[in-house]
Amino acid sequence: MVGILLFLTLGLAGVMAYQAWDATRSHERIAKAALQDHALSAAWQLTSAIRRDLYGAFLGPGLEAAAKAGGAYPDAPLKEFRDFEKILKDFGWSFGSEGFHFLFRLDLRTGKLETRGDEAPGPEVTQFLKTFLKEQASLGSVGPKRMPAGIKIHGTGGDERMLVYGIEPPSGSAPQVAFGFQTDLSPIKAIAAEVAKRTPLLPPALTGGAETAKLLSFVVTTPSGREVFVSSPQYLPEIEAKDTVGVSYGGLTGAVRINPSAAETLVIGGLPKSRLPTILGLLALTSAMVLVAVFQLRREQELALLRTDFVSSVSHQLRTPLAQIRMFGETLLLGRIRSDEERQRSLEIIVKEAQRLTHQVDNVLHFSRAQRGEVALNLQEVLLAPLISEALESFGPLAEAQDCRVEASLDESLKAWVDPGAFRQILLNLLENAVKHGPSDQTVDVRLRKGAAGTVQLLVEDEGEGIPEDQRREIFAPYSRLARDRDSGVAGSGIGLAVVRELARRQGATVRVEDSVSGGASFVVAFPRGAVAPGEE
Repeated sequence: MVGILLFLTLGLAGVMAYQAWDATRSHERIAKAALQDHALSAAWQLTSAIRRDLYGAFLGPGLEAAAKAGGAYPDAPLKEFRDFEKILKDFGWSFGSEGFHFLFRLDLRTGKLETRGDEAPGPEVTQFLKTFLKEQASLGSVGPKRMPAGIKIHGTGGDERMLVYGIEPPSGSAPQVAFGFQTDLSPIKAIAAEVAKRTPLLPPALTGGAETAKLLSFVVTTPSGREVFVSSPQYLPEIEAKDTVGVSYGGLTGAVRINPSAAETLVIGGLPKSRLPTILGLLALTSAMVLVAVFQLRREQELALLRTDFVSSVSHQLRTPLAQIRMFGETLLLGRIRSDEERQRSLEIIVKEAQRLTHQVDNVLHFSRAQRGEVALNLQEVLLAPLISEALESFGPLAEAQDCRVEASLDESLKAWVDPGAFRQILLNLLENAVKHGPSDQTVDVRLRKGAAGTVQLLVEDEGEGIPEDQRREIFAPYSRLARDRDSGVAGSGIGLAVVRELARRQGATVRVEDSVSGGASFVVAFPRGAVAPGEE
């Protein structure tokens, strides 16, 4: 019932969030469409202003000066470039002369090209001039309406140049001469800067007198995409529109970008202030609550199953040694012993089962303390070989009961900072794990050797089936057992390796499992040889 109510709440929150999002999106579309229209209008206004100033302040005066310098008359001498610069001033030229390259005249009848200037055109530019100007004269002579003058931007990259040309006569008889001059792109930059300063690109009634730079930005580019002028500041191209000045004026493009924060000025009501983030936040919170509730319910079920399995496994492992102890104890108590050998055998079994029982209880206690964070270790720098030999001696009877042999290969000189009791518990757990999951007649190898990066490695290898690679991390989790072991008769509580990992971590050690040479499992615990604070990872 709780799960159903949570999912119903999530569904209601989802419907509300969708409605809010849909309304916001519709409002936003309308507002952005209005801003896009303003951008289109501003782009048209920008290119119109640039086209107007290109003709009025650059193209017109420049061609008049070039004509007076002899460019429009094929039989007159073409004046020197310095004289042309002086004539420019008489026609109201307001640009500097440092960007000029040369003055030219092409006799369309003979193909003779003359130039005057500080920079003489190279062969490629000369060929371009002849071809382009003849094409323009040919195109203009056949149309009822033609442009007898224009601007052509040519070149590539940073070497782009601007050719200003005129054709005479402009109409009637066949064209006789093409003339003009070449300059860099600085006049365009100057004109665009003047437009940015003096020309309102949006209606003042709409902007309320706000500065253009606060409402929009624009970029003027050549046909090749080179930026000639970039206004400041620049806004993101979220709302952008483009227009062109036309081919006859160099094919320049003006791109206008609207400042999104100017929506309050340009659109009545501005962009919608949506409550969508708040609703989405509530939706996310509701979803998180539902997921947490579902996870907790599922986790509770899993823990219940794990507890049941744990109690069953521990009960079985405790019942077996207790039954053995009780049986042989009663045998001794009732005097049913027929010989001293039987008495000795009974006592050995009682001691062995008591050791097994003690080991199981120690494991549970270590696990319980680790769960509560109450594990307190006393790290000491000790020789490890004697500790291992002592543990192997106490584990001997348990190994013999399974017909297993334990062989040790120990470096007697190796020391490490460990807690002796915790070290012994780690080794006993690994030995029990090896004996439990290996064949009855196997040999368990225990080795102590130097490891990499200043560590001492304890290895316990069995001859069992090994651990699948994709399950080597999960076997160290509490209550975890392999599926093949749960379905078999192998007893286990699922806490032995969890205790190994926790005790190793508390001593600054790491534990991993690999494949052994025999195909079984090889558990490797690497202890640091330097001092490690208790509980440090």
